[in-house]
Order: sequence, then C-alpha cells, then structure tokens
Amino acid sequence: GKQVRGTVHDVSLKGLACSTEEWVTPGAECDLVLELDSGVRMHVHGRIIRAGQECAIDFVRMDETSFAHLRNLVRLYAEDADAVDDELRMPAFSPE
Repeated sequence: GKQVRGTVHDVSLKGLACSTEEWVTPGAECDLVLELDSGVRMHVHGRIIRAGQECAIDFVRMDETSFAHLRNLVRLYAEDADAVDDELRMPAFSPE
C-alpha cells in the first residue's frame, strides 16, 4: 500500500535485482513501474523474493507492451541477443 523508489542493478526477462530507499517485505506482491531515461515505462506485477539493502523481485505478470519493451532492453545489452529468448524456456528458480 505504499510507494518505494529504487535503483535497478540487474534485469532479466524474469526479474530484477535492485536497491530500495525503504525496507520491503519478502514474499509480498508488488506493482512495479520501470522507467527508462527515454521515458518508456514498463508496468510489471512481481513478488519480492529477497529483501534488505539489495532486494530481488520475481516477475509474475505484465502486459504485452511492457514485455516487448523489456525484451528489447534485455536483448540490447545482452552479450548474445539470440540467447535471451532461451531464458524463457527454463524456470528462474528451482522448486523447493
């Protein structure tokens, strides 16, 4: 129920690592707005999987437009852009 600002350090098609200005609750679901310097905004629903100074958020769902922007962003900075889509074929985390 509150807004928390943060800085993204690493992003993939399945989630991101970031630092936040305030503590966030592990396991909580959240709505993210990822805004690029260009003004492009991506809206993502996620789940906080690690909290503290450095937190991690697993992406749960997003609209098609946001996914297209995210995919283009990840491909742009990837060492092997063609391998990016392979990430979707494997789960992000091992089941416990």
